[in-house]
Amino acid sequence: MEKTAKKSRKVWSVLGNIFIWIFIAFSVLMTVLAFAAQSSPDGVPTIGNTVILVVQSPSMQPTFNVGDIIIGKKVPEEAKTDLKVDEIITFVTDDLDGDGKRDLNTHRIIEIVPADNGSVTYVTKGDNNAIEDARHVNTVDIVCRWEGTRIKGLGKALNFLQSPTGFLVTIVIPLLLFFVLEIVLFVRKVNEVRNQGKKQITAADEELIKQRAIEEYLRLQKEAEEAAEPAAEAPAEAPAEEPAPAEETDAEAPEEA
Repeated sequence: MEKTAKKSRKVWSVLGNIFIWIFIAFSVLMTVLAFAAQSSPDGVPTIGNTVILVVQSPSMQPTFNVGDIIIGKKVPEEAKTDLKVDEIITFVTDDLDGDGKRDLNTHRIIEIVPADNGSVTYVTKGDNNAIEDARHVNTVDIVCRWEGTRIKGLGKALNFLQSPTGFLVTIVIPLLLFFVLEIVLFVRKVNEVRNQGKKQITAADEELIKQRAIEEYLRLQKEAEEAAEPAAEAPAEAPAEEPAPAEETDAEAPEEA
């Protein structure tokens, strides 16, 4: 039974370690994305030429939905004039949510408008919108081009993780708990090494010790009772007789002549 318990604890320990390392890898990834977003001039997570975006509006349904993650590729400056109709691009546009900052938008190119200086602008439109976007997209505003990769529904979790509260709750606190757990396991391992060679008292040994102690107590109790029984059964001694008083005599001493 003891071997089964040890085997079970070992299995759970291995599973726990696997879960912890998966969580650490996920935490590191989220941390990298958070710092990548802060360091990017566009304010989006960018790793190399890969841009990770979260869909915030339904304007491109059914191509992708709110909460989806879409993966884009950076467009080199020299290639920004070579984009084609029907390609989907992410670009910087006017303030859309009223916070005073320019926002990102991801729409489909529906027309290419050449300019007199040899550059081009792009007319864009959301697949779910009835009309085209009012503002044409200049090449300097293009962030990336979508190449068909999306992850459904994971964007909400990414948005939460990138918020200060989400970063604290899902990254900082679990990492602290992980390090505390590792310290506890390290101390326990050190104690196990120190106790190697010493006899370890198992539950069966402890039960046997208790049983022997009870038996020894009962034996001593029985011996004490047997020693007390003869003294209780001995007859009482007869009281000693008092000596009889000397008898008085009526004879008188003889008179002197």
